[in-house]
Amino acid sequence: MNDFLRNSAFVFYTRRDEILSIAEEMDRHVEKLSRENDEGKLKHFLNCQRRSRAIGQFFWNTTFGTIFVMYAWPVFIIFRKGDYSLRPLGVRTYLPFSLNATGNYVVAYAGEIILGSAMTMHTIAFDTFFVGCILFAIARLRSLQLSIEAVGLDMKKKLRAQNNVGPWEEENFFQQFRVTSRTELKKCVEEHQEIFALCKIIDSMLSLTLFVVFFIYAGIICLVGFNAMLLGPSWNLLKLGQYLGALLVQICLYYWHGNELMTESLKVADSAVRCDWYDFGESNIKTIVFIIFRSQKPILLTAGKFYKVTLETFLLLLSSSYSYFAILKQFYE
Repeated sequence: MNDFLRNSAFVFYTRRDEILSIAEEMDRHVEKLSRENDEGKLKHFLNCQRRSRAIGQFFWNTTFGTIFVMYAWPVFIIFRKGDYSLRPLGVRTYLPFSLNATGNYVVAYAGEIILGSAMTMHTIAFDTFFVGCILFAIARLRSLQLSIEAVGLDMKKKLRAQNNVGPWEEENFFQQFRVTSRTELKKCVEEHQEIFALCKIIDSMLSLTLFVVFFIYAGIICLVGFNAMLLGPSWNLLKLGQYLGALLVQICLYYWHGNELMTESLKVADSAVRCDWYDFGESNIKTIVFIIFRSQKPILLTAGKFYKVTLETFLLLLSSSYSYFAILKQFYE
């Protein structure tokens, strides 16, 4: 956890300008769609905004709920046993001084609460922002799919309605359609490239952190499970279970949305195939083929360039944790 926070602090403070530019780009994009009154595309961005807010609220509730349980637990133990000489802490910590003195215990207990709350706020800010960035990229990919599909049938209907085309004007109509579609396809290609560039920036910020987190969380899940085995049925399992649940949800959100990002990037090729490309003319068909070939290489977030941030890798994380647990259990027995 500490390594995760140190990495997030490094990302925030050394790449502040890039983070601010992404945040500004999010606002500009939504404002632009609002001005254009494009409800189909705007719906995807508003849905992703709602999901981002819901995830942020979930982080606040679950993480501070975990903090509350961890640091209210010592007080509960003291009153439950009625022994005021006990000196339990929320997290077992080796300190260079004795906790027998009341003053030392109060300082250590308060220090844990302050440090734990500060780390929690930092983690929530980091996770909420970057999950929001991934959701923004997903919304742009869905918007791009709509734009590509609209180049075909929707544009034909629009041009026919605007120009009141008769049967004798079909040749001129298709010539105008190909010129217009060339402009729209160029915009689609530019948008596709911008999405790739955005995801490359997000990946460069997250890659090292997720790589470190992969091994740290695998070890933490293993140790929490081993500790639960040693404790057996007890009240302490409640605290461990809540901590483990918050941990799994936190890391799963990255892998879930990373998997969704990959899936949506592959769907761009399907939209290109469905856009009535056979009426576009030779030069425009080449552009469609370029979009299809470019979409064959999915957009991926990586963990240190070694692992893909997908649900498959999340299962690998859980599998690694169980392997560590089985080895530790074997040595213990």
